[in-house]
Amino acid sequence: MLRRSRASAISALFLTLAGCSSWHTIESESPAAYIARAKPSRVRLSVAESTLVMGHPAVSGDSIVGTLSASRPREKVAVPASDIGKLEGPSSGPGLLGFVLVTGAATVLYFLSHFRGGY
Repeated sequence: MLRRSRASAISALFLTLAGCSSWHTIESESPAAYIARAKPSRVRLSVAESTLVMGHPAVSGDSIVGTLSASRPREKVAVPASDIGKLEGPSSGPGLLGFVLVTGAATVLYFLSHFRGGY
C-alpha cells in the first residue's frame, strides 16, 4: 500500500511539472496574425484593467474568440482585437524544460534515498 501511494505521489508531481509553462509577450505581430500563424492552445490577453487566459483562440472578423480557461463550464468569449493591450503566448523553452527535468530527478532521488526500506 505504501509503495502505491509513493508511486501516486511521484506521478502527480511529474504531471504537475509537465503542465508548467511561462508566458512571453507577442510584440512582433498583431494578435490576429500571431493566432493565425502559431495556432496556440491558449493565450493571455490584457484588456483595459483585466487579464484573461483564453483557450482555443481563433480569429473571427475583427475579434479574437475562444473560451475562458478559468470558467466552469467553459464560457465562450469574443474580444475585439483593437481592445487588446498586450498579448502573451505560452512558452516552454529549454530553460523551463531543464528546470522540470532537474526538479523531477531531484524529487525521485529524494524519495529513493529516504523511503528505500518501506516496501
